[in-house]
Amino acid sequence: MTGFTIKEKFGDMEIEYHINKNGTHSGSINGFLNGDPVIEDLNFTTAMELSSALQRAQLAVLSRTSREAVTRSAMETEGSQNFIKYAVDHLRRMSLGAR
Repeated sequence: MTGFTIKEKFGDMEIEYHINKNGTHSGSINGFLNGDPVIEDLNFTTAMELSSALQRAQLAVLSRTSREAVTRSAMETEGSQNFIKYAVDHLRRMSLGAR
């Protein structure tokens, strides 16, 4: 099996994407936040599917970072809290392919 890892920093959080070949013409992506798995086994067989899988992994990880930011923030208005909550829910649905 061959593959590589992309590492990023988002504030104080560490994000990793593991991209691995798992067949003759296929692979998978796993996304991690601070070492904890967020999304696993996003399979791809073409370059277009690879791009889509990487985008879905990024959305899943970013939605998790946003959820943690919401719980840590001390926002005063209910409108601000609802805006972030619905934005995070939308990102999560997009990462799962739901509309």
